[in-house]
Parts: sequence; C-alpha cells; structure tokens
Amino acid sequence: GPFFGIISNEQGLREDHPIQEQKTSNELRVLFLGDSCTFGYGLEHSEGYVDVAEKILQQRLAGKTVECINAGVPGYTLFQGWQYWSTDGQQLKPDLVVVCFGGNDMSSWDDKTDLQHHAQFKRRQPPGILRSSSLSRRLWAMFHPVESTSRQPSPRVTPTDFNLLLGKLHDSITAANSKMVIVVWPFLWQVAESRERPTPWQQEMTAFASQHEIELVDLVPEFHTLADQHGSQALYLDQGHATALGNQHIGEVIADMLENQVTDRA
Repeated sequence: GPFFGIISNEQGLREDHPIQEQKTSNELRVLFLGDSCTFGYGLEHSEGYVDVAEKILQQRLAGKTVECINAGVPGYTLFQGWQYWSTDGQQLKPDLVVVCFGGNDMSSWDDKTDLQHHAQFKRRQPPGILRSSSLSRRLWAMFHPVESTSRQPSPRVTPTDFNLLLGKLHDSITAANSKMVIVVWPFLWQVAESRERPTPWQQEMTAFASQHEIELVDLVPEFHTLADQHGSQALYLDQGHATALGNQHIGEVIADMLENQVTDRA
C-alpha cells in the first residue's frame, strides 16, 4: 500500500516473501510475536525493528542466513499470540521466539476478557458437521445467547491470565526445542511523564522472566536514555507506537541480544 508498504504475505506475516517451511542448515530463524508495535504501525515495512534487527544480524553473522519473521498483528494480545504460536507459529520451527505484548492486554472490549470471549464463542458453535452450515450456526447462537456477567469493563487479558499464558507459551516453546525471549515495550507516558510506573503486565513479564531464567529486554530504561538525547516526541508517533528513529534503536538493542543468544547456544 502507499502508506505502510508491505502489509502481509500470503501467510499473514509482515514479510515481502514467503517463509519456507523447512529451514536450511545454516539458517538462524527468529519469530517475533507481538501487536501493532511489533508490526510497525505507521512505518514502512523496512523501518520496523524486526527488519532492522535482521539486517544488523545478517551483517554480523557471516556465513549464516538470518530470517527474522514479523508475526506482529495490530490489536493482538498475548492470548492471540499464544493462539498463533499453537497453530501456525510453531510450524515455522524458529530457533528463538521474541514475545512483545502488554499494550492491548490492558485495554477493554466489554465486561469479558479475551479468554472468556473465546470460551463463549466455542460454546456458541454447533457440534460436529453442523458447523459447516451457516443456518445451523445462526440457530445455535440464537439458543445460546451471550451472557453478561458484569457491567464493569474488564481488561482483555488480566494480569493473572497474562502470567498463565506466558507459562503456556514458554512450556510450548521449550518443548519445540526453541528459546523464548521477552521484550517489555515502553509507552510514551513512561518516558515523558513518569519513570517509576511499570504496568501490572510489565511487572508480570519481569517477574516471569526472573523466575524462569528467560532473557528479558526492558526497553523502558533504553528509551529514557534515548529521550534525553532526542526528546520523547522524536521517538513516538502517538502514545505507544515508536517512530522510525525509535524502531532503529530497538532493532539495534534486540540484535545485540540475539547475537549474544546465538553465541551462548553455540
């Protein structure tokens, strides 16, 4: 498109080429799970931190083919990230999986979480072959109405569910002989207004990484330093999405981390 460049390939990934199912013997494959910040909202495809990290690693890791796969989708929470990994993501057989969520998780649709919506959707689907009929699905839904549990809005993923999903994702990634990396995303208000206010979801990521000895990249202090140099407005398009300058720095930080991970594994 004219505004964002490449939106997705036929696999639903923000890539300008198909990702082969089989890796070559000298390929480093890194899968990035995330939301619109990972997708690179408002930026050209090549300006996002996933592409930046790939270019840097390709230069540094001579003799290796580097494939950094951008599976970020605007609007996703950790729940959708987990669902994607459980289906298509793990089929890509990545060496490392970089997980970056927490923004949409604290937003609300209504009085139900994403997990509750998913469970309710499954209950409202007819059994077996009846699912193939649009009429049967509509009739089934009529007799299984949506139930309201509260008038209070609920986070799409509560901190408790967030921790649960991190555990499920970590166990599955480990079972697939891959390695999980967690990235804590910096929001504008944490850089420009308050430097002492981690969200409950950020706290869950930090605690989970410490408990399970997982590599954690906390971008909040990184952006504090960058904001001192350039000003916070130069780093953000809005309250959460980073500019090309911000993504360039994030890509450099993540490339450093991934290079160390590859060296350690070797």
